[in-house]
Amino acid sequence: MLNLDNMYKPIIAIALLALVLSCTKKHQPTREESILGNWVEVKVFQVTAHPYTGRPFKYVKPGFTFYKDNTFENNLGYFRDDTVLNRQFYLGNLGKFKIKGDSLTLTSADGSYEDKYWLLTLNADTLKIEQDSVVTIFKHYEKKISKTPPFDKIILSSSGCYGTCPAINMMIDANGNVLFGGMMYTTHNGWYTGKITTALYNRLQDNFRQVDFDTLKTAYHAGWTDDQTICMTFVKDNKIYKSVLDYGCQAPCFFIWARTPLEYLYQTIKLSKAAKTGSIPEFTVLRKVNSKITDSIIRLMYSEQFLLTDYLHHGKKVTPAAFKPKFKLTDDFYTKTPINTDGRYYTFTLNGKQETIDLGFNFFDVNNKTLTWQKPDTYGD
Repeated sequence: MLNLDNMYKPIIAIALLALVLSCTKKHQPTREESILGNWVEVKVFQVTAHPYTGRPFKYVKPGFTFYKDNTFENNLGYFRDDTVLNRQFYLGNLGKFKIKGDSLTLTSADGSYEDKYWLLTLNADTLKIEQDSVVTIFKHYEKKISKTPPFDKIILSSSGCYGTCPAINMMIDANGNVLFGGMMYTTHNGWYTGKITTALYNRLQDNFRQVDFDTLKTAYHAGWTDDQTICMTFVKDNKIYKSVLDYGCQAPCFFIWARTPLEYLYQTIKLSKAAKTGSIPEFTVLRKVNSKITDSIIRLMYSEQFLLTDYLHHGKKVTPAAFKPKFKLTDDFYTKTPINTDGRYYTFTLNGKQETIDLGFNFFDVNNKTLTWQKPDTYGD
């Protein structure tokens, strides 16, 4: 008699083995899955015999973050240039991406920019794309959050350039208060105030936590002239935690990526016209004062000047006190009335009238670890 149990045992065993193997087989991610996450440029080169024309992006390293819903962030942001008004409008950094065949298409959120690239390589570690015979290679990275403490204030100041670079002063604080001053080539000229949510402040602040502040230099300089200078100062417990000067976008790309949304924040929020009450003489240089010579100086960064000027605007006007000046605040060429100070009291003459302002604390004592004295240089000091 035929034993059916023995007959089907091999078949059942094979079926079970196939099921186990199918379950343990490693899932092969699709290209839409492989591209998810954070990418930063590591190499760019020309692939034809023509002279190298430069990367298809800005000279700051580009970076992208791709999400599951086919959206992405372009860390350099998108901009619209108005050549008539000589103004630059920030369009944000969000967009949609699409992979079809061997092409990758990136479209800005408003649809005004659509960039198509040949998709040469895409795996868990490498993204290699080509546009106009220029190949750019990106590597995948995981965001690392530094131990930087929460800041009370963040200040950003920028200069003009030999062109149409926007010159601004802007300060935001942990309470969401925004103070903005547009000097030239901005969409808002003059002084404005605004308000942002705590969530937005935290997001802007957290952008900088991809940067290890302990490794940041105090200043970065390009090897050319007539470019823009952008200075940033971070304040914690009424002290300068860190100041960074960046001439020609030479700071680390992660720092510039974090800076960009802040630099153009004033275009994305509601602002109200404001008047700066009172006047403070312009100053750029802090000089030590003694009975014989001025033997050392501090050349304050734009953002540090703005911070101190704001402190002076909010200081208390007092009867000229009998204090011994230790420092003198002046401009580069001695063309403005100087400010005599001991760090707490500041006395100057404006429109023929002497005024003294009390900060309530000594600015130079509390910031003595971040402000560095140096010998007078070639600026006529």
